[in-house]
Amino acid sequence: MHPYQIEAEVRSKIFIIAVLFSIMAARLLHLLIEYIPFSIPWWVETPSVLGFFGLFVLAFDRSFWKTKFIQSIDWLYIPNLNGIWETEILSSYKNFDELLTARVNVRQSASQISISLETEESISYSVSAILMKTDKLHQFELTYNYINKPKADSISTMNMHQGTVWLQISSDCKKLDGEYYSGRGRQNFGRLVLKRL
Repeated sequence: MHPYQIEAEVRSKIFIIAVLFSIMAARLLHLLIEYIPFSIPWWVETPSVLGFFGLFVLAFDRSFWKTKFIQSIDWLYIPNLNGIWETEILSSYKNFDELLTARVNVRQSASQISISLETEESISYSVSAILMKTDKLHQFELTYNYINKPKADSISTMNMHQGTVWLQISSDCKKLDGEYYSGRGRQNFGRLVLKRL
């Protein structure tokens, strides 16, 4: 997985909330330790504010961001695209006459993402991504750059290439619709429609 860019406001709000919770947790732990009937050995360190901050940020990044509660808070909302997506592709390579099918696997945390697409002839994977909020409430767009590698038994004109994909994310995060273009060596473009399985 690689980092992806989201609005700076979302990340700063996450850090501010994590700092506040860390201060409260460290204070509560300090008060709790005062009431323990025995003393903690000097070689046992209790987590500081920084330790709690690390735990809160890690917990948010791995799982809290996907909870229904966090997903319902507009100013913390990050679309959850994790899963397998059935994909239909119309490509200039086939003169837009033939519908190609593919499977896309998205793995995502609050800070990292990996998008891989597999067809009968090749496999592509993302190398960078941006998740941008549009003017509409809960409407996001995903843009990512990818590297495509042909399979060993693909046609001889197929070669490794780079490209870019733009996808609009439906408000319920069950459909992605957009387009792609491939760079030097292929110079194809087309439309992608992804539906979550």
